[in-house]
Parts: sequence; structure tokens; C-alpha cells
Amino acid sequence: MAQTRKKNKQQTEAQRLAHRDAVIEHSDNKFVAELTKSMDAFIYTKDFYVALYKQLESGMTSIEAYESLGFDTKKLGKNCAQSAAKRARQKAKNGEFEPKAENYDGSIPIEEMPEMSLEEKVAYQEARIRYLEDYVEFQKKNAFHTGGDILILQRQEVKEDKLFMAYDYISRGKAEENGYTNTRVFKMFGVSSTGYYNYVSRREDRDGKQAARKQDESHVIQCFKKIIMTLGFVPGKRTFRRHMFRRFNYNISVSRASAIMKKMQITAQLPKKDAYKGQATHHHECMAKPNLVNRNFKLGVRQVILTDITYIHYGYSRTPAYMCAFKDAYTTEILGHYVSGRMDMSLVQKAFNNMMENHKDEFPKNLEVYCHSDQGSQYLSTSFKQLLNENDFIQSMSRRGNSQDNAPMESFFGRMKTEVIDIIARCGDIATVRRLIDGYINMHNNERYQDTLAALSPSEFYTYKVTGQYPLDSYYGVKASELMPLDKIIEAKLEMQEKKKELRKERQKINEQQSRLLRNAGEIIMRDMKKMKDENRKWVKQQELVENQLKKISEIIEKISKALKFYYHEATAEIKKLLKDPLNWKNYTELDYYKDLDALY
Repeated sequence: MAQTRKKNKQQTEAQRLAHRDAVIEHSDNKFVAELTKSMDAFIYTKDFYVALYKQLESGMTSIEAYESLGFDTKKLGKNCAQSAAKRARQKAKNGEFEPKAENYDGSIPIEEMPEMSLEEKVAYQEARIRYLEDYVEFQKKNAFHTGGDILILQRQEVKEDKLFMAYDYISRGKAEENGYTNTRVFKMFGVSSTGYYNYVSRREDRDGKQAARKQDESHVIQCFKKIIMTLGFVPGKRTFRRHMFRRFNYNISVSRASAIMKKMQITAQLPKKDAYKGQATHHHECMAKPNLVNRNFKLGVRQVILTDITYIHYGYSRTPAYMCAFKDAYTTEILGHYVSGRMDMSLVQKAFNNMMENHKDEFPKNLEVYCHSDQGSQYLSTSFKQLLNENDFIQSMSRRGNSQDNAPMESFFGRMKTEVIDIIARCGDIATVRRLIDGYINMHNNERYQDTLAALSPSEFYTYKVTGQYPLDSYYGVKASELMPLDKIIEAKLEMQEKKKELRKERQKINEQQSRLLRNAGEIIMRDMKKMKDENRKWVKQQELVENQLKKISEIIEKISKALKFYYHEATAEIKKLLKDPLNWKNYTELDYYKDLDALY
């Protein structure tokens, strides 16, 4: 037994040494910035992840993409490729590959990078120029003075403590003397910015800075708990930031809010994505009204009213209930709503009447007011059209099967279900559901502070637009009087949209010109092959999603069959009596299919 362990240990040591040799062998790869201190792993350049993600997006596997950049997975192992691909996808998800110069290091010539878009090429060229300028400057100033001795900066040959040397160099003013920024000094000594500042905080924490920081962090955590208790759900990092500013007059960055959430081990409640969404199939196109709003949701205050119907389930028996709501697209305020056990015309009428009772005088008299909905049967009915005509509303409808035409309303329902669906599921009757949703709507209108509404709630924003007086003294530390007027901001946004349209047209022209250059039949065929492969890849992914959903449904059906068998053939009269109370279901594993059912929806 001891001999076996010794043999395994020797094999493990041999594998470790072989891996280190392979890493050292690849150290001259253009995508390797440097090796770790133990020389058994790479520290990649920024451009490596950009190039790797481009290869992954082109349809390559993680191993193929990794090998295309000059790395041998037979020597390094498949784990290196898979972990690098995972990190590249995460960086892309975080928006680190956006076409900005600061998102690239420019260490690789653009000719050796995978194919880029026009915007990416411009950004990369800027980064490349910056890199070359820094390199030339570094070559000029590759020597510095320490105690009268000239030391040549070679990161690989520095034997002393790198952090101490960087700290000593900056603290004695040598960096400022030679015109170096802290970032450049970090690069010269081969240390990270995070490691350096942690080192400095450890050395200079004479005044109890760490203790003060911990105390402040404890205060922020307590505030976060209060926000969660008030809202009734765990919001996202940006919502935490807004509430900290409004409730506690405390400015916190989004990144720090995210770090605090990680420390508290809490995550925001995110909406679940359906595996497959089919298009609408009704045949009322002839009765439908045209799309007059045309996604122009910011037309004016109380000028575009959006409406829709959604379903919710409550109780252990998952009893269906239906909610209709009317929303001001400009202020995002919910003007009227109603919850019913039936999805009929009375549901829409009661929600509409609720809106008119509270907000009838707020609609402009001299401007057109649109009521926009989908092509549901309730909104196509004669009684609803008559209701709109009586109140001087112009009806507008989304195109069939196009939910984006009513996106703000869909977004509200999606967020509501994400945040309170678990609580609604515990309601025993529809009256409780109504009270819960009333409270949620009140929170949304009066306490959901939004950056797009100048850090105000929807009701505050409406008052601001009507009166013209900003209710706060400052906006995240900036005096309200110094802020640009909202109409100018909207004007600037519209101008930016026009510029984007022009840029899109220019890009389209370039693409057309490039397509005209394809004179060779082989090139044209290859282009078409690439298009079809991309299309095939998209539909294969969709097919996988559908198959996964069907698999889950089949599993649930099988569990329900077992539950029926248990109830009718195995359960005693005493057990059946206990099962009348849904709370007792959790004591029987044969009946736990409802958990999978909740997860499915």
C-alpha cells in the first residue's frame, strides 16, 4: 500500500514538472505577458482573451481556438484551454471587449489578430499606437537611480521583493522625477495594481484605516439588509446604489456594491428565460390597429400609455390569476391595475377605470394620447375600443408576434414576477394576491429610484416634469443647479442616435463595396458557406434548448405518474388525510414533483 502511494506521488511530481517545462517552452508566445512566480502558469495579455473570444465566436471549440493561438494542448493539457475559454466568455459577458482603446493592450500587430469589425479596428489601432509610444519611451528611460547606483530594469531578473521595490521607487519620488505613472511602474516591476495597493495599505495603516474601512463596510451591510427588508426581495447592484443614495445619502460605486453583495453571499433575483417562445398565432390582423407608437416611448408625459395582461400562479395548487396594468411609458409609472381570477374584458375595464379615477386630469388636452397594447382579444374587442374613444385615446397595437413593440410593459411584468413570484406562490387566496401586488405597485411608483429618471422615482419624476423643479439638492454629489437640463440631455441622445445611424450606413456601404470586390467565384461560395454555417449554428442552439425543455417536461410527467401511483395504491387512509394540507406534501418524496414544476416556470 505504501509503495502504491509512493509511486502515485512520483507520478504526480513527474506530471507537475512536465507541465512546468511545457509552460516555460511556451513563454515566448506573443500572447504571454509573463509567467507566474512558480513558472507553472501563464499571465496572458489583454489581447489574448480578445483573440480567443473571436475564435470561439467563429465556431471553434475551446481546444481548437486555444491551439490556433500557438498553444499545444497535448503538452499543456485540455484544462488550460477550457479555463481560458471560460474566462474569455466571462470577460465578454462583462462587456470588457467593447470597441474602446482601453480594453486592449495593443501588444500584438493588428495583422496577427483575428478578424475585427470597423469599430474594433479603430479602437485597437489607438491601443497599438499607445503601446508603441510607451515602448519607445521605456527604451529611452530604461535606467533609473537608486542610492547612486544605476539598475537596468529587467523584470525577469529582479531578485528583491518586487512590491517593496515598487513602493520604495514611488515613495522616494523617483517615478514623478522620471515622468512615470504608477501604472507604468507596476509594469516595470511586474506587480499588479491590486497587490501593490494592498501592500501599501498594510505598510501605512498607522491611523487605523483598516478598522475604519471595516466599520464603514459593516454600516453598508446593515443598510443593504434594511433595503432588502423594505423592498421584499434582493435587488441588483445598481438598485442598491440608488437606494443608498436616496435613503441614506451614501455614495457607493457599482463595483463596491457588487463586492458587498458577494461578501453577504446574496444574488439578485434574475428573470428565468424560457427555453422557447413561439409567436402569436391568432388571426385578428384584419381587426388590429396599426402601430402608431412605433417604439417612440418617450414622446411626452402621459402621452403614451402602455397596457398588457400577464398571468401569475398562487397557492400550492398553482391557481391561475391574471393582472392587467396601464403604464406611462415616459415616467414608467403604473397608473392603473387590477387582478382577477378570469381573463375577460371586465379585467381590462376595471384596470382602465382605476387609472381614470386617479389620473384623469393628468392627460394633456391639446395633445394626442396613445393607448398601446398587443393584439390580444380583449384589446381587439368593440367594448374596449369604445372605452378608448369615450376618453379621447388613440389606439395603437404591436405587430403580431413582436413583443419588442411593447418592451417597457413586458419588462415591468418580467421584473415584477422575478421579485415577488416566490411570495405570490405562498398566498392562500386572490385577495391576498391583490394586497401584495398593490404594495408592490406602490413601491414601484414611489420608491424605485432609476438613473434614467435622474435618480427619482416614477411619481417624483412626473412631479419634476410638471413643475420643472428638481426635488433633490444634488445628484450623486453634483449640485442640481450644475446639471444639464433634461430636455438638453434628450436632445443630445437623439443626436447620438442620428450619428449611430450614419455610422451604420457608412459601415453598410463599406460592406457593400467589399462584397463587390468578390469577383472570384470561390470567394463568393466561401462567403455563402460561412453565412449558412452561422445560420445552422443558430438553429442548432435553438434546437438544443427545445430538446432540453422537452426532456425536463418528460421527467416531470414521469414523476407525476409515480405520485399518482403512490396516492392511489400505496398511501393509507391516514396519509391521504394528512395530504389534504399542502404543507404536509414536503414530508413525502414521492410528491416532490411540484419543486421541478416551479423550476420549469
